[in-house]
Amino acid sequence: MNRRTLLNVSAAALASIAIPSSGRIRILAQDTAAFPELIVTLTDDGFSVPEGTTSGRYAVSVVNESSMPSHSSLGLLPKGVDLAMVEEVMASDSEDVPQWILDTKWVGLPDWGFPGETRTGIVDLPPGTYLGFSASESWFNIIEIGGEPIPGDTPEPEATLSVELIEMAFTWGQDAVPSGPQRLRVLNAGTTLHDIQFYPVPDGTTTDHAMEMFMLDEGGTPAPENPMSAMSEDEFVPAAATSIIAPGVTSWLDIDLAPGTYLVMCPLPFPSGPPHAFLGMMEVITVGT
Repeated sequence: MNRRTLLNVSAAALASIAIPSSGRIRILAQDTAAFPELIVTLTDDGFSVPEGTTSGRYAVSVVNESSMPSHSSLGLLPKGVDLAMVEEVMASDSEDVPQWILDTKWVGLPDWGFPGETRTGIVDLPPGTYLGFSASESWFNIIEIGGEPIPGDTPEPEATLSVELIEMAFTWGQDAVPSGPQRLRVLNAGTTLHDIQFYPVPDGTTTDHAMEMFMLDEGGTPAPENPMSAMSEDEFVPAAATSIIAPGVTSWLDIDLAPGTYLVMCPLPFPSGPPHAFLGMMEVITVGT
C-alpha cells in the first residue's frame, strides 16, 4: 500500500476487492417513521430513483445491484449547468475541477456498499436537477426531483452520534464511538467539499503509520513495526462512509462498527490538490464495546 492507494480511494479506482463480512453494513432498525422511505438502486449504469420522486427528507436505502463496489455521489446541480457542461467534464482527463462541481449541493448518500449490500441513512433532496456519478466507473446520470423546497420545520432525525467536517479536521460531538448500530449525524461545517470514511486498521495504528504507508513509493517496504505493514490493498476498504457532502449540508449515516481501531479520513483531493487526509483530515479512533 502506498500514496497511490489513498489517491485511488479518493478516485475509487479499487476493483474486484472483497470486504470482510464483519465490516458489512446492514439495514438498521432505526426509527424512520417520520420520513418517507426511498430506495435508490445502484446498477452498472448509474443510480435508479423511483419515477415521480419529489423533494423531501428521506430515509434512504442505497441498494447495490451493480457488479462493483459503489463509490458514487449525488448532488443538486447549480442553476445554469447544462448537460453539455457535465458531459465535457466527465469526458475530460484534466485534473482541474470546475467551479460548478464545487458549487454542487452534494447530499452525502450512504456510500461504499459492495455488490448485494444495502447501506442506509437519511438525506435531504431539495427540488432540482441532480448529477449522479461513479468515481470508479465511467457512468453518470441526470435525475430530476420535482416538488417544493423542504420546509424549515421538518423534524430532525434522532442520532446517537455526531461529527462535523471542517478544514481540515473532524469535530466529534462525543468522547467515544461505541460499537453496534448507531446513527451518525454528519454536518459539513466547512467551506469546501468533504466526506468521511471509516477504515478498520490493526490495533496500535497511528496517523504517522498511515502516512508512512501512503507515502511509500510503489513497491516500497514499510518499517516492520508499522502495524499496517501486513495489510493488503484488498483489506484497506471502508466499513462505513458517506459520499461527498457539500458545505452546509447535513446527512445521517447508519453505521454498525465492530469493536476495534479505525482510521477515519477524508480522501477528497479538491480543490487544493492534495488529499484532505494529507492536510490533517485523518485520525485514529477506537470503537469500544
